[in-house]
Amino acid sequence: MASTSGETVRQKRKKIECGIHVSETASGKVTEFTEISKGKVHSCAKEWKNLGVELSEFAKKILTENEELNFDTTVYGYHRQCYMKFTDISKIARAKLKLGKAAEKLPSQTESEDIEECQQIDESESLSEGPAPKVLRSKHRPLKGHILPPVCLICQKDSYITHHHTKKRSKERLVECQTITAGSLQKAAEVRKDEKLLLHIRGQDLVALEAKYHKTCYQQYVRVISSKAREDETVGQRQYQKAYDIFCHDIIEERIVKNAEIFRLTKLLHIFKDYVRKFESLEVASYRTYSLQQRLRKTYPQLVFLRPARKNLSCLVFSDNLTAADVVEDLPIEEGDSSETSASDAGDNPIPSVKNPSPTSVRDLYMSAQNLKAAVNQRNFEPMEWPPTAAALNLASAEHIVPSKLYNFLAWVIGASEEPVIHSKVKVDDSVHHKLLSVSQDIMQLAVKGKKLMPKFLSLGMAVRHMTGSAQLIGLLNGLGHCSSHSTVIEHDTALAQQNLNSSDALPATIVPGEFLTLVWDNIDFGEETLTGKGTTHSTNGIAIQRGRHDPSQRQKVPLVRRKQRSMEVPPCSILPYFGAKKHGPEPFGVQIELVENVDIQKGACLIDFSFHLLKAEYGDSIPTWTGYNIILCPEVQKFLM
Repeated sequence: MASTSGETVRQKRKKIECGIHVSETASGKVTEFTEISKGKVHSCAKEWKNLGVELSEFAKKILTENEELNFDTTVYGYHRQCYMKFTDISKIARAKLKLGKAAEKLPSQTESEDIEECQQIDESESLSEGPAPKVLRSKHRPLKGHILPPVCLICQKDSYITHHHTKKRSKERLVECQTITAGSLQKAAEVRKDEKLLLHIRGQDLVALEAKYHKTCYQQYVRVISSKAREDETVGQRQYQKAYDIFCHDIIEERIVKNAEIFRLTKLLHIFKDYVRKFESLEVASYRTYSLQQRLRKTYPQLVFLRPARKNLSCLVFSDNLTAADVVEDLPIEEGDSSETSASDAGDNPIPSVKNPSPTSVRDLYMSAQNLKAAVNQRNFEPMEWPPTAAALNLASAEHIVPSKLYNFLAWVIGASEEPVIHSKVKVDDSVHHKLLSVSQDIMQLAVKGKKLMPKFLSLGMAVRHMTGSAQLIGLLNGLGHCSSHSTVIEHDTALAQQNLNSSDALPATIVPGEFLTLVWDNIDFGEETLTGKGTTHSTNGIAIQRGRHDPSQRQKVPLVRRKQRSMEVPPCSILPYFGAKKHGPEPFGVQIELVENVDIQKGACLIDFSFHLLKAEYGDSIPTWTGYNIILCPEVQKFLM
């Protein structure tokens, strides 16, 4: 019997395991838990739980699995070494002291509840797929001062580096922030969705807060931005693949590689965008020349991208089978003409390009100038009616006067267009278009020596006269060759006034006779405040509204013969005499009409009214109103009621 009981005890002891195995070197006898030892372990587990050290995770696990620490004494016990390490009060005190020092460096984590909350947030982020809970600034204790503590803004601890030559390990110094947003730090935090860091730097002046960080921490933290940029670039290289394949076949392979043509990179981008609009029906306004260049480099390694000396010109793109002499020979003139042309009809019509132009010489420049001179002199100037009105001094008339050769030449000189067309004007931006028309008219005015009237010169001179009235300003602009002289402007203004006086019709030119007309007139008084009400201004204005087809030939004013007339006489007019007298109103109407009275007809109505008042005073609201009372007394109503 004794031997049997001994074997049972040994088997029981073999089954007992250490329930708080926190020491890897602990071995040997496993002691059973008592009520005192279980209470000690339970209280220490609560202490370790909120200290954020290695034993904190083990303490959380114990409290989670055994909330009341109901260890099965037949299964769990403890090693003496593990028990001493887990219940050591001095180690718990040192962990608390270390946590307090860290809290002073990072004010937002001074309370143990905040640390527990952040750990719970990290656990929920790793376990759940939903969005992370928003970290609020109000949940953290505010800063004690007006600056951040002298600790790394990213790692919140000291960092040590090893020197390459001496192999000595030293403490890495902190770098003070020199910009408001710390360079790319805020952008990297937004990419990483680091709300803990954004709480301190979003919307803050980090220079004023004296924020500091380690250089190595900063480089490692912002590396995510370059990684994201490389991902976006890789995605951009796969865009518009269908249009890109057709573009490579038609332009790169057929023209640049096989025909040895030279294009500028900006023109290739313009052609590629046209292909995307045509074959994929998409707008690619944000696609850059750099993206197209990198894409072409990977697809066609034999392409050469030559950067010219002038900074305002884009790269020249050609095949590497061309020699240096071929490239120099095929280049356009140095004034800025490029070798490619417009690709507005890419895919439908062939895109011409300038190949092997002749070298620039004085003779070429002289012959080009003579060609432009002939284009200006041979221009058929239609006689302009005097005085020219606004209908003749508009943008359309200026476009009609300027020859295409002169306009296109100026557009090529300033680099506004590289389209080699001669029979029509090249397409440029509206702002550039207006300036080209202005310069072209200046050149034409010099060529004809002022014998022909240009729309710009008359309209600008008249506009300056009406806005400023300054003869000196008009003379200054005329001396610089921008507008007509002051005498010509006065002649124009006088002729317009004389033409208006000669017209007997006071109606505007847009009013067509014989059509329905609506007139709206009203008093528009200024309403000055005076003591007596006198001396105020009264004005009557009106508008005329008419629908119908306007025929300018019916209302066209008769042109005048141009004369050097700069003044005009005031037309005579008859002024009605005014006599100062007392104001009389209209005569009274109907004074001589005799009045006839018939009192007998009114007696019946008076009796009815008197009876109504008596009944109303006696019976009150039971009697209807005066109107209802008279309706009831009506014979037709009485018949209906009966």
